[in-house]
Amino acid sequence: MAPASVRDQPAQNTPLTTEQIEQTVDEIRRQIQPVDQNLLFTIDKETGKTIVRLIDSSTKEILRQIPSEELIAIARALGKGQSGLIERKA
Repeated sequence: MAPASVRDQPAQNTPLTTEQIEQTVDEIRRQIQPVDQNLLFTIDKETGKTIVRLIDSSTKEILRQIPSEELIAIARALGKGQSGLIERKA
């Protein structure tokens, strides 16, 4: 029989709940906080996707974001069923 820690984890194909994702992100934040203050993990409320930002601690400028704002906008548009991604002309 598998150890308790393995049994308590969801199956690989089972989607995580929003609460489980938020708990995981919070745990990652706690783990990296002493090491790197410039890495920020957030969850986009509309898509449920995790967003990772590398921030310059002195200027607060976003140096890198994964996924990009453009990809997040596309995911939001697709999630709403909007076809506004492609401009149509008569």
